[in-house]
Amino acid sequence: MTPVINRLYAVGCGFWLALAAVTVAGTAAAADRPAVIDAWARATPPGVTTGAVYLTVSGGSEPDRLIGARTDAAAAAELHTELSENGVLTMKKLDALSIPAGVRVTLAPGHDHLMLMGLKGPLKPGDTIHLTLTFERAGEVAVTVPVRDARTSAHAAHDHPSMPTGEDHGEHDRKIPETSEH
Repeated sequence: MTPVINRLYAVGCGFWLALAAVTVAGTAAAADRPAVIDAWARATPPGVTTGAVYLTVSGGSEPDRLIGARTDAAAAAELHTELSENGVLTMKKLDALSIPAGVRVTLAPGHDHLMLMGLKGPLKPGDTIHLTLTFERAGEVAVTVPVRDARTSAHAAHDHPSMPTGEDHGEHDRKIPETSEH
């Protein structure tokens, strides 16, 4: 081979090796981030100003914390949990939710969830909302969330009986009577 062809060959090989390295690094970086699966929002009737989003976060290769959320569908989105205190369920705002490395953390009815406050309109079955989750390490993750009628969806079987569809929770610590069905 001539020196020019050798040089072109070396440059070409270097290009393909660099491209392969960037592709592998990008794939590894994506695997390091938390992944969001099975997201859905509970449909709300007209006039209700709060809603809820449920989802599962699959932890990346490093532990992380879910520290916030926002959506154009509501004035605010907050992490909440339900606790039983002396036989009474209370809802509490969470500052963050730990996401251990490689572990799935599920936000579900009757437990941890994202509370949407100041809804800009009813959440209607079949619609979608756009949600951005903020993680302490991974940064922002955009999620498209389908709206479902919890009374007729497969998720209805997991609903907590004290949290009927569209209930306006009002204050964060509003007490809800606990039932023995759980």
